[in-house]
Amino acid sequence: MKIITPTQRRFPATLAAALILAGLALPAGAKKPPKPPPDDPPDPAPTLSYTLIPFQSSTPAPGNEHVAALGNPVEGEMIVVGTFSEAGGPLIPAANEAVGTGDPVGSIPAMTGLALPAGWPSGEATAVAESGFIAGTAFDPSADGLSTGVIWPPNRLPQALGVLNAPLDEFLGIYTAVDRSDARGVNDEGIVVGFCSAGPVTQYFRGYVLLPDPILGWFHDADGDGCNDLMLPITPPDSAMATELWGINDSGVVCGGTEGGTLQAFVIEPDFTLPNPWLTDDGNYGNARIQWLPLPRRGETALARAINEAGMVVGWSAVRGKTRAVVW
Repeated sequence: MKIITPTQRRFPATLAAALILAGLALPAGAKKPPKPPPDDPPDPAPTLSYTLIPFQSSTPAPGNEHVAALGNPVEGEMIVVGTFSEAGGPLIPAANEAVGTGDPVGSIPAMTGLALPAGWPSGEATAVAESGFIAGTAFDPSADGLSTGVIWPPNRLPQALGVLNAPLDEFLGIYTAVDRSDARGVNDEGIVVGFCSAGPVTQYFRGYVLLPDPILGWFHDADGDGCNDLMLPITPPDSAMATELWGINDSGVVCGGTEGGTLQAFVIEPDFTLPNPWLTDDGNYGNARIQWLPLPRRGETALARAINEAGMVVGWSAVRGKTRAVVW
């Protein structure tokens, strides 16, 4: 016969008391408390939608129409800028600011062509500011691909921006003057950013910031050399590298990339006490104001394309040979 000691007889009761005190068991005769109501289900994920934006033409299109939206939509107004082309026809800069043409897609008007500067047969609109400024580029395919940056103020009268007033040989040892420009970004003050180059296949670009003059507007040529004295060159850290500017926010912070074997993304915060707020000589013909943006893991190259008022930057990076979107 197995003998049970007094200590063993007390153990189950002692264990039960400990479980009750710990909240892991209920006293004899006690009822279980009701279960709490279930939490409210989480809000469903937002559903993204899209709207196709047509091109509003005064005459029937002779062939296929192609409309590309290239600029950021303006918050609350949905101003979209881009390009339009018909089969066999040139690129036409366009914006969805149709007036008196109806509203074929609800709250978003159709895109209509923007006028081009005299002598330029085609172009594209690439950026738009909330204040209504539009920036882009005009092309002349028959002239070896010559191009000029363009600004469309709110009155939509186009103004060609011309090129930098300094030849590339001053920066890169290339004995060819700048002969083409692109405009890629604009802010609410009408400050334009972009880049200039020499020749149709050159790999040498020089970024610029164009500060408009309250009286002269966006172009001034004091010495008659055909260049724009209002364009400020953006020199890279190394004088053997090229620069491209693609975006600017309302604080004047610009973003872009440098090319010198490896494409590197950067931002520049301006100092408006300087003659050129985006340039500080580092003593070696370079720009000490450039701030590099880090590459993503295993990234090889990167380019910054746009910057918002909070300083967030978007662009792309080549990661293992594939292009990936990046936000900094």
